[in-house]
Amino acid sequence: MPRRIKPKETKRDWRWWANIVLNSAVVLSMVLGTIFVFAGVPTQTQTLPTLEVPTAAPPTAVPPTVPPATPTPKASVDYQFAVAGDSRDGDFIYRKILDRVARDGNAFLIHTGDLVSSGTMEEWSSWRELVREFALPFFPVPGNHDIRIGTIKDYLQYSGAPAAHYSFDRGAVHFTLLDSSVGSLMDWEFAYLDQDLTASQAPVKIVVVHHPPFDPAGTTHVMANGGDKFMQIVKQRGAKYVFAGHIHCYEEAERDGVKYVITGGAGAPLYCAPTAGGFFHYVKVKVRGEEITTEVVKIE
Repeated sequence: MPRRIKPKETKRDWRWWANIVLNSAVVLSMVLGTIFVFAGVPTQTQTLPTLEVPTAAPPTAVPPTVPPATPTPKASVDYQFAVAGDSRDGDFIYRKILDRVARDGNAFLIHTGDLVSSGTMEEWSSWRELVREFALPFFPVPGNHDIRIGTIKDYLQYSGAPAAHYSFDRGAVHFTLLDSSVGSLMDWEFAYLDQDLTASQAPVKIVVVHHPPFDPAGTTHVMANGGDKFMQIVKQRGAKYVFAGHIHCYEEAERDGVKYVITGGAGAPLYCAPTAGGFFHYVKVKVRGEEITTEVVKIE
């Protein structure tokens, strides 16, 4: 049996290996390209600029039609008001006075002080209930009893007064209201009085204070000190009237062209005999242009 002859092995040189590497690279590139196409892999992210969309300009506002201005009516030059004082410890009488003041056609009420007995919270609460239905404007000054136990802060909180010292105008009259609750006025308070009266151009000036600078009956139940200085300022600055309380009766007197009226009969225990002004009352003040007249209204 003839022997098989083993074929001679073929020797592979570098060209064969180079061909294999080149073909493999081609195949690999084709495979990768196919993958990139179907996978959608981005080659670079591009940032787009933000566009500002212009907005329409707002319409021009059209002002509403303004009717012709109506002139503010001036305060009547003819009116009347009431003055009363020392109503503490006399609710029954004071309630009668409030009713009468409201019925008599008064424009407002001025109180010359001593609204309550000592200024406690209980007294102020009772007083607020007493005047709850009184609808007229109310302008008080503090008296010594209003701060006997309480303070001026309590008085301001409950009485409705805008300040311890204040002023206002009505028609031809300028009103200056002062705090003498400690028994007298201090230097800065005299300065306030002087400046307030000097600044006013009103033809009629009225000052209201609790303690009178003097008593027409001659007692010492008046300002502890400074009465002469008070009267000097009032005279020099052209005040026509001073209304005060503290003395529990009705008195009036004139000094240096100024009329002083003491009205302290709104309910507190009376000091004087009936023939000397010892009766419950309020004072009705009539204003006719620049003319002032007073009338005592007795309360039975």
